[in-house]
Amino acid sequence: MTDRNEEARRLRELHLLRDERDRAEEQAARGTAGSVLTCLALLFSAACLLQGSPAWTGFLALVFAGGAGRCGRRWTLDREEPFFLVAAVLCALAAAGLGIAFLHGLAGAGLYSLKRLLVLAALSCVMYELAAILFLPLVLGALWLVGLSLRRDPERWEQWFRARSTTALLLWLGGLLAAAAALTALLACLLFTALHFPAPEKLALVYLLGCWLLQFRKFSGSREDLLRKLLRLKPGAASATPQTPDGPEEL
Repeated sequence: MTDRNEEARRLRELHLLRDERDRAEEQAARGTAGSVLTCLALLFSAACLLQGSPAWTGFLALVFAGGAGRCGRRWTLDREEPFFLVAAVLCALAAAGLGIAFLHGLAGAGLYSLKRLLVLAALSCVMYELAAILFLPLVLGALWLVGLSLRRDPERWEQWFRARSTTALLLWLGGLLAAAAALTALLACLLFTALHFPAPEKLALVYLLGCWLLQFRKFSGSREDLLRKLLRLKPGAASATPQTPDGPEEL
């Protein structure tokens, strides 16, 4: 059993609670990853264009979408530079035009019309929001089962909670979030089947993978706030403030 300060120290060692150096390294890694993805998208776009495949519009749309995001971010950081705003708008329009052309060509060459693709996207968005709604009942249900196993004894419940590390609790919540996505994937498969979509099982699998990816991104973004809330529930002196290399850190 560890107290709050010991848990915070372990979380910083695992870089789950970040300092300024961790944030700078993460920002640099994101920039490198974005540059690599842009280069790959350009290479794939050129390869498809040389082979006569209409898929080049999709890859090029990703390049312009990334450019719009970067220019828009630069403009929000320095609003005195209108060039970035203009560049962001132009890149966004180019990405939208190429994306529409790609979807139109995909609809003409495959089993899906543009209308069905829009319906598929709308259903996927609804199922994704439903997964977030199902997360809370899953957490409450899991806590209820734990309470039953502990015979609803407050002292045994407190001992159970204190015996779990903050990292384990975070992984437990992440697992329940993934389970909520899996439940909505089953429902999505039934909906795709009822609406006569081709290969509904494959569509549900694609939805599930995309949902897990979005959940991981969102969960990672709110990880530190969630960890600090969990740390407040751990035993420890309220006046003891964990130290970081850059100074005291408020939990």
